[in-house]
Amino acid sequence: MSYPPAYPPAPAPANKPRFVFAFLPGPTYGLHFFPSANLPFFFGARLKHSPWALGFQFTVSVGFAERYLSGLLTHRYHVTGLTSFGARGRGFASVGGGFAVRFFSPMVEAEGRVGLRFGSRRRGIVAGMVRLGYDFAHREGAPVPQVGVVVGICTF
Repeated sequence: MSYPPAYPPAPAPANKPRFVFAFLPGPTYGLHFFPSANLPFFFGARLKHSPWALGFQFTVSVGFAERYLSGLLTHRYHVTGLTSFGARGRGFASVGGGFAVRFFSPMVEAEGRVGLRFGSRRRGIVAGMVRLGYDFAHREGAPVPQVGVVVGICTF
C-alpha cells in the first residue's frame, strides 16, 4: 500500500499591512500643578510579519504642564510605534520620539505609553503615559519628565 507524500503544513496567512489611526487624548502633568491637555493623532501602518504599527504622531498640547510660559501652546512631531501584547492581545504599548516646538523654542522628546485595550473589538485604550523632554534652546541642566493618563481609540 502506497501512502500519499507528506506535504509541509500551509503557511499561516501573512499579517497584511493596513492603515492604523489612533486618537489618544488626556491630561499631562509636569512641573506646574495645573495640567496640560494633549490631543495626539497617530497615522501609520501595520508592519508585515510584525505585531507593530509604525507611523507619525502629531500632538497639540495646551496648558501649564510645559516648563515655560511659552509652553501654553506646544505642538509635537514624533515617529511612533504601537503594539498590542498579551495572550488575548489586551495589552497596549507605544514608544516614540521626535521634537516639540513652543512658539520658536524647540525641544527633543521621547514618549511611551502602557495600558489596556477594551471593548468587543479592542479599539478602546486606557493607558499611562511618560514623556521626557530636553529643551536645548534654553540649555536646561537635565531632561524634564511629564506623566499623564490616556483614554482614546486605536484601530490597531
